[in-house]
Amino acid sequence: MKIVNLHAGLGNQLYIYVYFRWLQERCTDDECIVNSSIYDDPRYAKYYGMGRAFGVTFPRLRDKFSPAAWDEIRKQSENVHMVTLLERLGLGNFSIVSESVAYEESFANVELREADYRVDNGAYNKESADIKGNVWYHGYWHTTHYYRAAFEAISKELEFTPVTDDFNKRMIDTIDSVNSVAVHIRTYSHADGEEDAKFGLGKSFYYYAVNKMRSYLDKPTWFVFTDNLDRVQKSLADYGFIAGDKIVVVDGNSGDNDFRDMQLMSLCKHMVMPNSSFSMSAAMLNKNTQKLIIRPNRYLDIF
Repeated sequence: MKIVNLHAGLGNQLYIYVYFRWLQERCTDDECIVNSSIYDDPRYAKYYGMGRAFGVTFPRLRDKFSPAAWDEIRKQSENVHMVTLLERLGLGNFSIVSESVAYEESFANVELREADYRVDNGAYNKESADIKGNVWYHGYWHTTHYYRAAFEAISKELEFTPVTDDFNKRMIDTIDSVNSVAVHIRTYSHADGEEDAKFGLGKSFYYYAVNKMRSYLDKPTWFVFTDNLDRVQKSLADYGFIAGDKIVVVDGNSGDNDFRDMQLMSLCKHMVMPNSSFSMSAAMLNKNTQKLIIRPNRYLDIF
């Protein structure tokens, strides 16, 4: 049995799902399933977006247990690693495969199980599918190589659910009709509005990227997506925009509809993207074979 742990927000969920489907395609003799226990917790259920965005389904670890038994297992996993619980329940011994990034941080309050195999974060690691026996996979799997390797099997699964609201219908028509550039400004802002020094890129990256993109394109229309609307709107010039630019600040998707921003980004002809799995996922799903993408140097995935 091979179990892929699903966690984090929609952008990460998409990459993890792609890895899971790649694993299924390679390991046809093994049972491959997903652990989505974090989203069975009412506190975190709202963060599960794969169903809303794509309508995908997959075999889940919870389906092996009765609802009452699973609820008890899930609650115990808040303190004891899920792998330890599965072994105690007689499902056999498990090896743990983890990306090198922040494995321990993901289980801050849990009795930690050391990983048996570590793989480089963001690397295409074909050998991870070759480990025999029961395996638990924990990572983000941030590389489009898994998507490309399983493209024929999964590309049709990752079509966004139909748009029914007028706002997004209009946005899609507008994006299609112009030389559209998605600019995802992720400030990782704290409650006080200050940018997180660890993750935030600062305005200088966007200033460079927008001007660089402008030098390549004829009459671009900029579609700005951001987690800090007020701050960005008040200082568009600091992000590289100039008088005369055609700018659409996208403000209409939130709550259960927040995934539509990923869809709109994926439909733009070109992208300026930060260190964000949300826009990385949009880039991965972008079907424009002539797209230009500008991103930070330290995030080297190929789209």
